[in-house]
Amino acid sequence: MPICINYKAGVSAQLKSAVMLAGLNSFGTTEIIEVKKSRDHTENMLIENSKAIRVKKSKKKLIKIFGKENLNPINIVVPGDPSSAAFFTALTLLNENSKLKIKNVGLNPTRIGFYELLKKHGAKIKFKNIKNNNNEIYGDIHVQSSKIKPIKATKDFYVKTTDEYPILSVIAALTKGTSTFKGIGDLVNKESNRIKEMQKVLKQIGIKSRFTKDELKIFGKDIWMSKNKTIKVPDIKDHRIFQSTSILALITGTKAKMKNFETVFTSAPSFLKIIKSLGGKFEIER
Repeated sequence: MPICINYKAGVSAQLKSAVMLAGLNSFGTTEIIEVKKSRDHTENMLIENSKAIRVKKSKKKLIKIFGKENLNPINIVVPGDPSSAAFFTALTLLNENSKLKIKNVGLNPTRIGFYELLKKHGAKIKFKNIKNNNNEIYGDIHVQSSKIKPIKATKDFYVKTTDEYPILSVIAALTKGTSTFKGIGDLVNKESNRIKEMQKVLKQIGIKSRFTKDELKIFGKDIWMSKNKTIKVPDIKDHRIFQSTSILALITGTKAKMKNFETVFTSAPSFLKIIKSLGGKFEIER
């Protein structure tokens, strides 16, 4: 028989959400204390059901789930994924004389660190046609090719930029100067060790990097054409590494060979279709 629990939530929104959803079908009151701030999509989705959930915001957010209580039907509009949009944003920023409009993308404040960070460093990115539905903000992203300055990211950006560090590494690699990303140690525990895997990718086109403790430094260069090189990525089953490598290959003219690329389709089933529509070339070996 499922019963309520008390849970201290860290940076993983997936674990926090799992506890919340389990609590809805458990007897008693489940209490979640958010020790470290994380994404809040599940709270936003449920918040109108006051008999089932209550959220108290203070220094540490307290979420109470009242199990086995009345839960009203929820009409959910799911906007585009800002993490998937980041790859095409990067492609546009790095490709000369390019513009892009991505419609109806989720702009939840806990998800847009990638865009905020790049705007601080010279990226021409604007959010337009902003709306609110089911307590979630969404709108259109307008991007223009830009001259980016070396990126300096503090640890405060980690929660709202977690999935975008691989593609940020690509941007940093192709931006002359030293970019620094602090507070990213938890990336070693994602689908792969994303710090180590991106270092391997960048090394193959001559980009040096250094990771110490909780900080990654990338020593970027103006590398635009590297047709004599081939980036090889083994079967690491990490969609973000594969997508980032794809963008790197497209921008530099480098060939890339990635095994088990279909991992990408779990998060972005139309990724290759969009790449093809933008003029990118690829072959699928079976």
